[in-house]
Amino acid sequence: MIRNIFKKDIKRPIEGVIKADNLSDESVFTEVDEYVITNDLSKKLDEFFEIYSSTIGQPTESIGVWISGFFGSGKSHLLKILSYILSNHRVHSDLIGELFMQKVQQDFELKNNIEKALKIPAHAILFNIDQKAEVGAKNSDDAILSVFMKVFNEMRGYYPKFGYIAKFESDLDKQGLFENFKTRFKELSGESWDSGRETIHLEIDSVAQTLAEIKGISLDSASEVIDKYEENYSLSIEEFVKEVKEFIDKQEPNYRLIFCVDEVGQFIGDNTKLMLNLQTIVETLATVCKGQAWVIVTSQSAVNDLLANQKSTEFDFSKIMGRFKVKLNLTSQNANEVIQKRLLDKKEDSHQDLISIYNKVQNSLKSIIHFSDRGRQYKSYDNSENFASIYPFVPYQMDLFQSCIMGLSRNSAFQGKHQSIGERSMLDVVQNVTIKVSEESIGTIATFDKFFDGLSSTIRGELQAQINQAINSLGIDSLEVKILKILFMVKYVKEFNASIDNITTLLVNSVELDISDLKKRVTHALTVLIEQVFIQRIGDIYEFLTDVEKDIENEIKEISIEQREVTAELVKWIYDDILKSSNKVRFDFNKQDYIFARKIDDTLVKGKDEELTLNIITPLTSDDYSSERLFGKSIGDRDVIVYLEPNFDFIKDLEMFVKTEKFIPQKRNGNLTDTENNLLFNKSSDNYKRRDKLQEDLKELFSNAKLYFNGGLLDIKSSDPKMLIDKAFNEVIPVV
Repeated sequence: MIRNIFKKDIKRPIEGVIKADNLSDESVFTEVDEYVITNDLSKKLDEFFEIYSSTIGQPTESIGVWISGFFGSGKSHLLKILSYILSNHRVHSDLIGELFMQKVQQDFELKNNIEKALKIPAHAILFNIDQKAEVGAKNSDDAILSVFMKVFNEMRGYYPKFGYIAKFESDLDKQGLFENFKTRFKELSGESWDSGRETIHLEIDSVAQTLAEIKGISLDSASEVIDKYEENYSLSIEEFVKEVKEFIDKQEPNYRLIFCVDEVGQFIGDNTKLMLNLQTIVETLATVCKGQAWVIVTSQSAVNDLLANQKSTEFDFSKIMGRFKVKLNLTSQNANEVIQKRLLDKKEDSHQDLISIYNKVQNSLKSIIHFSDRGRQYKSYDNSENFASIYPFVPYQMDLFQSCIMGLSRNSAFQGKHQSIGERSMLDVVQNVTIKVSEESIGTIATFDKFFDGLSSTIRGELQAQINQAINSLGIDSLEVKILKILFMVKYVKEFNASIDNITTLLVNSVELDISDLKKRVTHALTVLIEQVFIQRIGDIYEFLTDVEKDIENEIKEISIEQREVTAELVKWIYDDILKSSNKVRFDFNKQDYIFARKIDDTLVKGKDEELTLNIITPLTSDDYSSERLFGKSIGDRDVIVYLEPNFDFIKDLEMFVKTEKFIPQKRNGNLTDTENNLLFNKSSDNYKRRDKLQEDLKELFSNAKLYFNGGLLDIKSSDPKMLIDKAFNEVIPVV
């Protein structure tokens, strides 16, 4: 079984994302112990620790570190590990920093710089800024400052929720009265100060009596103190930095306070004022604290990219570039290497067995795991070592999954307070999928639909309604549901073409597989999904339909059209677009032009009857014409008959094109929401793509057409429809 091939228990707890409130000794020790330092990451750590350690004891204003990278790159994990190392707490008799240093024994320069860093006292405050911010806080110009002050107060043991209470506590602390205040408050009220301050206005009598006693002031004066603090409290960057500086000055020499801020880039977005708020905080900390207060942040965007997104040209953000001197950009390759080493590392004998399996099936694997030429090329296995390292996965899955996450994120697919990314890390999802296939036999490959299962708990419920409906009607383990999950995942990945071949590749579940049989089953399942309006097909590309899109699709299907409307569209495409409106053909022998009548499906559609006639039998009626009938008809009518083979998909797509063209203007006459307008715009764009594909298919039908004349077949072929017709008439003109 697959679960037996791994070095470590695949079901062991692995912390996927930052949870600053889950810092138990056990989890911290495990995370640092299992942390994987890739070659790429080692270089980035070198860069950070060289600057961090070289400025110890020296004033510096380069106090910022900007860690960037898309979902799954490991930026949040790196931030968390740095916070552990720099604080260097003791866990299980081990100093965390020294435990980490054992991982870099071969890099002497990095090891020496880490040693220097560990010699100074430091405290890291780790937090996700979106989780710490109050609801609606982004509307405030000082939103980032408020969070910085909140976590700083919390670290000092002051009340984080209301700044005026923290200010009251801080002032008592400076006077050496805070501990006495807390003790006496509990004696008078019967509850701890930490509990009482939650409902401070209900405890105002106990607060006043306590304050009057320890400060030796009147009860009346003490009763007004809290109200005055609330009334007069204001927060400024200068006041915040002053508090930080005073705190640092009370610590040991060379002490550093480090703010470790996760996902600051997404919190800021394109809000110019929030960007200015961050710049001013970092700049003021740098100027006042002289290198003893650091700020390390993570962002999906590099700092220069985030600055480029700022809409305002009113502010100069150049200073922030200088403050964030260390810029660490993590790549998806780093994440893939971490997953292989931390999660998928195999026992030695299992690793060798997998190499043997690959050597036996490598040729067949190339034929069953491949993508069509159009679109981005995703990787299969490079060699036996690559296969053994990443099994039971395929290399393309990691890159495609990250693209899916980014697409879903851009389209607000995730639920919860931090909606910009899924709450689960890439490591977490891959572990979830591995557990799902762990009871399967060796040779089984994880299919891409399982990545949806690993992510589903973070996706907004209404977006999963279609999949839940399909599960109820088709069965949870049906191929249709697996395909629907895949199409949901890739819906917003523009570079991935969801064709039958590519969807089939994503469903390969074994190193030994009948790919032709799987493709047949996928084709049938796609037909079922289209019939039940879970998906749509544009040309040879299939697309998941959201609830709103499904409603529109159903409305389109209900549009009534007549055969003449469909025929009229074909007439335009064939005679105007493909044959370029020409009703003349030049006879090469005498260089004269001859006019010909133009028919579609035996009906005159352009011009009048002429001695020469071109009659194109299209898929709309070609099922009605046998070879015998066509031979007989070509004798009786003396037409050049171009017979296009029957094509059911072509007819269905053509009808869908005509219905959509008719539907969009009708729908736009009503009162529409912005969402409906956007959907109509997308529907119109999709219909143009459908038309282009239909015209390509039509040209293909011409290249395979049979030409009948005077009771026989003309031996003429051409990939150019116009040239095909010219050749046909040049052959029949002498006879006519």
